[in-house]
Amino acid sequence: MFAIVETLKVWVGGLRPDFLARCGWSIIEQKCTGDDKFVDAGRKSFPSGHVAYSFGSMTLLMRIFFHTFSPHLYSFFAALLCTLPLVWAGHISITRWWENRHQPMDLLGGAIIGIALALASYRLFCANRTYRHTRLCCS
Repeated sequence: MFAIVETLKVWVGGLRPDFLARCGWSIIEQKCTGDDKFVDAGRKSFPSGHVAYSFGSMTLLMRIFFHTFSPHLYSFFAALLCTLPLVWAGHISITRWWENRHQPMDLLGGAIIGIALALASYRLFCANRTYRHTRLCCS
């Protein structure tokens, strides 16, 4: 996931909402006066790495919870436990927007990448004959 997110950050990029504050634009010099690494990071907004990693890990955790508690899903506690990881990932996503670090499309792109890779990883893990009949996979 790291390679995909970082490659997209370089290829697609995009300015962060706080780019002007990072840049420290000087009217006299007509250039950014901020630290070069800090300004460079301000040009790599899409997709959000925090959101991709949080949605990826929490989607995987949700799938594991779902198959662990699937016989008991009629229970409110089990249903809550299965959805709680995605609520936490959503919270991380909202804080990235709230703190003025990402645009909503950056967050959506990160969430899509994280969820897609988590579901693909889970599917590959369960397709492996060695692990197919473990408690983590559906039989």
